[in-house]
Amino acid sequence: MFELPVENSEVRQEHIWTVSFDASFAPTYPFVNLFANTGRGTYQIKPSEYAIGLWENEVQKNNFGFDGRGRNSSFEEVNGEYVVQKYLYNYDDSKPFEQVGKWFLYRAGLLHLRYAEAANRAGYPLLAYAIVNNGIKGVYNWDDVEHDGQRRQSGWGPDNYYPEPLYFDARESNTPYQRGPWRLNEGVRGRANLKVKNFPEDAITLQDSIHFMEKVIIEEAALECGFEGHRWGDMTRIARRLNREGRAGNQYLMDNLKLKYEYSGIAMPDYSDEAKWYLPFAVE
Repeated sequence: MFELPVENSEVRQEHIWTVSFDASFAPTYPFVNLFANTGRGTYQIKPSEYAIGLWENEVQKNNFGFDGRGRNSSFEEVNGEYVVQKYLYNYDDSKPFEQVGKWFLYRAGLLHLRYAEAANRAGYPLLAYAIVNNGIKGVYNWDDVEHDGQRRQSGWGPDNYYPEPLYFDARESNTPYQRGPWRLNEGVRGRANLKVKNFPEDAITLQDSIHFMEKVIIEEAALECGFEGHRWGDMTRIARRLNREGRAGNQYLMDNLKLKYEYSGIAMPDYSDEAKWYLPFAVE
């Protein structure tokens, strides 16, 4: 999806907001200089070993040990070094002055994850689970029978148990003929052919499930939207929410950042106070 032209029909469903840079017009596409290690690239930013490990440690449904959204998609090895390939598919280093490409500002994958985060915090962690993992049809039943002690419809099932805007019609049948608009939804991880992340056995309350899914969603956002500029905002948003609940958000932030600094050999800044998470802003 990162290589195809913006007018491609599938791309139009994936890329909600994209800025395209053409060689014939100013300004110059900035990411060649930042990410490429050939041609006019100065290789100022590269994938960290920590980021690569996140994708490589995932397991697909067929037990293959990597996430296809990482290797040969978000990053590639070029001349023995890892580069952020996501922004370089349209760059031809044999034509170094034609720096063209696309800047992906908002994609459908991110929209699904943002919705899942909101639905989860609204008290519907099972719906968030479906969106993140294997889709609406893979989780919800469309009959009027209890499953695991509950009627789990989300959509136009009997009695419409989920209110608007939390219902999703994923029905598909021939008798009667039904084709719900969400019948092909596979979930964010399902689309990448990855195994589901199940609720832990000790998640016995609704709040336990919400807390578990919130962290799963943020982990998935790192895999789905790597190098797209959302990670720091995601981490600080969750950390602030945890702090407001008295649940050590500062420590959560530091725990998720420490490996990045360890791999790079750089001392991690002091994130023990929310005031230190942001650039200073002075009002004169």
